[in-house]
Amino acid sequence: MGDSKGDSYFDTHPVGDIVEAKEIFRKVLGRALSAKLQIPIFANSNLTIHLQMCHPESEQDFSFLTQIPEAGFQLRKVREKGEYKLVGDNISQVAAALKRVPAAKFRR
Repeated sequence: MGDSKGDSYFDTHPVGDIVEAKEIFRKVLGRALSAKLQIPIFANSNLTIHLQMCHPESEQDFSFLTQIPEAGFQLRKVREKGEYKLVGDNISQVAAALKRVPAAKFRR
């Protein structure tokens, strides 16, 4: 998978960068689809995958970031269809907040 230039997600992001799970699934599923359908699927194609992963045991593990000012991490409760839910807790916002916190803050 990928075009002849090889400009995939993994070629353009530095080692140690946080890789979203959907990118891994997109690569794996893209290759499988390409092989099954016998058509090329390029890294910059319009293949879109929506993936929602839930792990109730760790759902609130990131909430400590709201207590660290450098993180700039905020959660809001919004009402949607009669239910309250948290907004601002997606993986990219958590990852960005973690990058803003100096490593010394995590050392004990």
